Amino acid sequence: MSLLFPQQLWLMISREDGALALAGPISLLKYGINPKISIEGIGAFGEGVGCYGARLYYNFNPYDRTVLSTGIEADYVSFDVGIKDEKEGMKGGGFMGYLFVGGEYFFSDNFTLNLDIGPAYIGLTEGGGLN
Repeated sequence: MSLLFPQQLWLMISREDGALALAGPISLLKYGINPKISIEGIGAFGEGVGCYGARLYYNFNPYDRTVLSTGIEADYVSFDVGIKDEKEGMKGGGFMGYLFVGGEYFFSDNFTLNLDIGPAYIGLTEGGGLN
């Protein structure tokens, strides 16, 4: 399960093995394949920018109140940003890769806090990507 701290939380449905959250600029679906492995689909949307990706988690201690994990994330990023009333701006896309370590603290079965940190590589090109 995951908890988001977005600008707005519209919907969050959680179960023992996963969670669905539809929130301000971020939406995610997380599912526990088994106690040690979880997957997550992520979408983040903003004005002229979109990011779509997936995560794979490995949980070291899945039965504890604080679950330590590591994982990998891969995302596609697209952007189309400009200056209003001017012909300047950029359109393009690219990819991001992220290795992370983190943890998830279970306040209850349906309420958790998930934090992670790690190095990321982002490669964007103007006019590039899948646009």
